[in-house]
Amino acid sequence: MLKAAEQLRGMGVKILLHIAGKDQCQDYYVPLFEESLKENFIYEGVVTGTAKTELLKKCQVFLLPSFYEGLPISLLEAMSFGEVPVVTNVGSIGEVVKDDENGIFVKVKDCETIVDAISHLYEDRAFLQSLSQKSRSTILQKFSPEEYVNKLNSIYDRCKIKWTNYCVF
Repeated sequence: MLKAAEQLRGMGVKILLHIAGKDQCQDYYVPLFEESLKENFIYEGVVTGTAKTELLKKCQVFLLPSFYEGLPISLLEAMSFGEVPVVTNVGSIGEVVKDDENGIFVKVKDCETIVDAISHLYEDRAFLQSLSQKSRSTILQKFSPEEYVNKLNSIYDRCKIKWTNYCVF
């Protein structure tokens, strides 16, 4: 992330990188980002409630170049605000993000694909807007509370039928 941010700045791409969460190596990585990116970097720490909502509202891109993941709730939250996910296709991320449809995949441990993705979004605002709308739409259609409850009820209904066949009440 740091190398990509440095390259993007060198290309004239205006970025403001926010990192949120608890960094296990906070005393090492955060100072590196602060020293290199100066006013173009903000370490938010753990954000909750209205602070999280405000942060999600002001960002356009959600960058998560993970080496491994399950299905990060932070990804779903960011997409619900229309942020464009720029992510590695690891874990279950590919179940939600579709490359060049509602987000962009970057390669694991590959700074150049991050730079390419962010610079493309920076230069092509119509593409950014399209991915943003599709990102939010994906969450509203597939991960809304109503959809979640419907899927959960369907599972419970199937389990109830199975359990009544095997259990004595």
